Amino acid sequence: MTRIICIITVVLAAGTLVRPTTAHPGHGAPQISFDENNVPVEAGSPALTDAELLDGVTAEDAFGADLTNDVRVIGVIGPSGRDFVDTSFIGTYQVVYEVADSSNDIGQGFRAFTVDDTIAPTITNAISLIKIRLGAPPPDLLTGI
Repeated sequence: MTRIICIITVVLAAGTLVRPTTAHPGHGAPQISFDENNVPVEAGSPALTDAELLDGVTAEDAFGADLTNDVRVIGVIGPSGRDFVDTSFIGTYQVVYEVADSSNDIGQGFRAFTVDDTIAPTITNAISLIKIRLGAPPPDLLTGI
């Protein structure tokens, strides 16, 4: 009886992806981890800095050595072809991270940043009390807005 073994690599919307083919024999590729796999971003907030994109990202090599300071952002995959986290455009952006260890083994990770408008609008200059006389035409309710 012949058995065929198939290894499938699945890339999730957010999480850790490692390219083990870049590891030297006997070593594993570095691992990138995130404290949050989907980071919420308020629409209209200031543009995210590299430091904010790297906040909560850690990495270590196959032997447990800390590589966090070596992690870098290598790209962003956004809606409508955007290649940065555009806080003026609602959607989910995949940020791609990469780190190399001292043997040049490379690990990659992906994390989602979801831009959404969660703040309810406010109406200012609203009329708090409207008096209408019986039989009078209706007032213009948009006056003062």
